[in-house]
This record gives sequence, structure tokens and C-alpha cells, in this order.
Amino acid sequence: MLMDLFKRKVTSIFLMTVLTNTFCYTATFAAEKLPKALQRVLRHEGAVIMIRQSTKPVIKISDLPKSFETDGQNLIKTTEGLFLIPEGTGRVYQWKGNVEAGEWTRIDSTYFTGYNYGALVFNLGNEIYSFGGQGFWNTNGNLRYYNNVSREWNVVYLNESFPWLRRDYETQTLFQIDSAGKKLYVVASRSQHDQAIQHTSKLKSDGTIMVLDIESGTWEKLGKTDTTEYQTLAATPWGMYVNNTYFVDLKANKKYAFSNGLRKDWETKVIRSIGNHELDIVFAIDSTIYFGDYDARLDSIQVRKQDLIDLNDSFYIPNKKEKSGSGMMWIAAIAVMIISPVMAHFVVRNKKKKTESPFTPIHHQEKSADIREAETPIFRSTIQSNMLDDQEVLLIKFILEQSRKSELSSIEQINQLLGLSNRSGEVQKRTRSILISGINEKLQIALGSMEPIIEKKRSEFDKRSYEYFILPNYFTLVNEILNNVKRDDS
Repeated sequence: MLMDLFKRKVTSIFLMTVLTNTFCYTATFAAEKLPKALQRVLRHEGAVIMIRQSTKPVIKISDLPKSFETDGQNLIKTTEGLFLIPEGTGRVYQWKGNVEAGEWTRIDSTYFTGYNYGALVFNLGNEIYSFGGQGFWNTNGNLRYYNNVSREWNVVYLNESFPWLRRDYETQTLFQIDSAGKKLYVVASRSQHDQAIQHTSKLKSDGTIMVLDIESGTWEKLGKTDTTEYQTLAATPWGMYVNNTYFVDLKANKKYAFSNGLRKDWETKVIRSIGNHELDIVFAIDSTIYFGDYDARLDSIQVRKQDLIDLNDSFYIPNKKEKSGSGMMWIAAIAVMIISPVMAHFVVRNKKKKTESPFTPIHHQEKSADIREAETPIFRSTIQSNMLDDQEVLLIKFILEQSRKSELSSIEQINQLLGLSNRSGEVQKRTRSILISGINEKLQIALGSMEPIIEKKRSEFDKRSYEYFILPNYFTLVNEILNNVKRDDS
């Protein structure tokens, strides 16, 4: 009798505990809803590399200092789920729930914060990594991975340490993640380890392209580039999607631009729908690029290989690899084998009587002239006529005219010219950056220049603002490009 009473009491307590836990979980589960952008990511079974474009917090974290709310939160999608990592911390939160509703639950056991602001947080399959970052007056070049067992971050031992920041002062630093090869490509940051040294904020990247083999922990320098200011938006099958209408493939050392048709599709579906909103997240799933925010907006464009224009221009100049000793011996031996018959021919020829005329025959002269004429570069406007759109031509003409009068072009004048005066500051800045970067890319290719054609300097009246100009030595060439474009369009 006593035993039956005890069993009934234990059973009652067990049922009450189950009901209480179920009720509490359901109430918490329904408390939060994912925005459309993250719902789309969660529906995808595979991993998705997500790069946030703003510092707007996705979730409120009550036990972190308020300053962390304005530093940003990174998002990671693996086959195991959706994760959130607040900037400057080692905290890891996982989404517990379904596509419609759930909650963010902290799963890590880390303690220290403040050492990795501006780090690159990414994933290779189910492994979550954090590279570089700054804190406590130092910029680090450490590669860390999240240990699912200890629920803490462990360091990966590397052969060298390069200080690196994803957001490097005024610009983002370009990178590329090769998931299949487990490699990380980066443009060298302009930071140095000790930020307590004066003038560290005025350092300029030397444009070195480096690749890290994550499995072996080995860095390799691949070459150098002169263009380092890029807004990295998303990882795609064709490389990194940058500056809104371009792709850079550091692995293949190639550059691509949107075709006119794809550019118009992008303008229709993305630019007009953004309005005065801030672009928050961009990600690619297969051949589709998605643009979204953390409210209700989600837009996308379909990108096919034929929609991309191969610019036939390497992104960086590769380093020359030194030949090994045995390789040099083989080259020397082959050279001797080739040169010996040629030398023998000239020896025999010199022994003959000089009966031939010392003058080159007329038909030989004509042939030589034809060859020289064919080797002379001919200016063509194919690239310009295919790629320069009306807005770009309008902006080039304006800056060229101002520069000829020895006047700088202010951002206010450019905003008015492009009809941006009534748009938000974020939209103005983004549109100007896209146009000027695009123009410089195309003009550099057309003119064979390593330097930007449209340059900028800080305004004397407002050091936070820039003014733009074209150097006099480019006046004639830029004008010729504009004339050729005009002839092609007519």
C-alpha cells in the first residue's frame, strides 16, 4: 500500500515536470520569428557563407555591455544549423526551432571578449573559424576554430602571422573562401600588430595577395594588386561578388563584370527596392544571389555564366617562381642544343662568297613594314561601347570638364548630377562608390593603366569628405574613349 502510494506520487511529479517543461519551451519557442532572409537560408540543407553589410544587431543580448550592440553580429549557416556570433566576442548562439519560429540559445563556454573586433568569421562545412581582428591596441593574425566538444575557441598553428582586419579603417579588405580546397585567400591588410604606434591608421596596403592552406597552416604569397578597395558582398561559384556588379576570383586570378542585361535586372530588383533602407545581408545559394534585411525584404537575381563578361585582365600580378637547380640545368642543356645548329649555320654562311646584294629587296621591305604596322597597337572602343553605360559616361564627362578647368568635383555636385540629392546618405555613398569603381576598372583596362583614372583627395573644407579629379596626362585619352563611345552609339 505504501509502495503504491509512493509510485503514484513519483509518477505525478514526473508528469508535472514534463508538462511544465513542455509548456515553458513552447512559450519561449514561439517568442521569436526569423526574417525572410534567414528563413530562406535555413530552408537550404547545405552550408551558406553569409557576409553582413551592417552593424545592426540581429538579437538583443542582455548580459553584454550595450556597446556590443553597435559592433555587429556575424551569421553562420552550416549543415548543423544557423549560428550567430557577436562581434568582438567568442560567444556562439544557435537557432533552436524551425523556419517559422524559435529562439537563439547560447551554446559556448567562452569567457574573454574584446580581442577580435573586425575578425573574419566564416565556415568550411561544419567547422566555424575566426581569422584576425583587433583589440587591446593590437591587430592579430590568428586563425581560431570553434571546438564543439569543449565549446571554446582553439588556435590553429600557422607558419607565419599576418595582422588582418575585415573592415580596415575606411574600406573592407577583400577575401575569398575556397570551401572545396579548404583555403583562405586575402588581400594583405594595411594594419600592423601594435596599434599603439603613431600613424598606424594612415598605413596603406601594399596589395599583396596571400593564400592560407587551412589544413597545413601554411601561408603563401601569390602576387600583388594595385586595387585593394572593395566591398565584399557574397561568396559565389564564380568567386567573390564585389562592388555590386563585379566578381573577383582570387583562386583563378580573374575578374568579371555584369552584362548590360544582368545589370538592368539588378537595378530593377535590388536598387529600386532598397530605397532608403540599409542593405543588411547578401548571400548566394547555387547561382542565385539574395539581398535582404532583418525586416521583411528579400530580393534575388539569377546569375548565369553567360551573364558575366570576362574582363580578360588578371586581378593581381603573380610572383615569379624561382627555378630549381636541376631545372636550370635542363634549360641550359636545351638552350645549347637549340643554339648549336644556328651557330653552325652562320659559320657556314660566312664562308660563302658575298654575292648577294647588301640591300634588302623591296618586297622584303614591304613585308617588314606590314609586320611593324600590324604590331602597332590600334585603339579600339569595343570594351567601352559594350560596358560603359549612360550614367558612367555622364559622370566621366562632368569630372573631365571640371578637371580641365582645374576644379575638383564635389560629392554634392556628383549627387545632383546623378539625381541622388534626395536619397539617404548610405544610398548616395553606395551609388557613387559603385559608379566610380566601375569607371576606374574599365578605363584602366582600356588605357592599360595601373593607377585609377578618376582620383580623389580629401576636401580642404571638410576632411570627412572627398573630391574627385582626372590628371591632365589622361585628358586626351579619356576624351578619345568618350568620342569612340559616342560614335558606336550613333
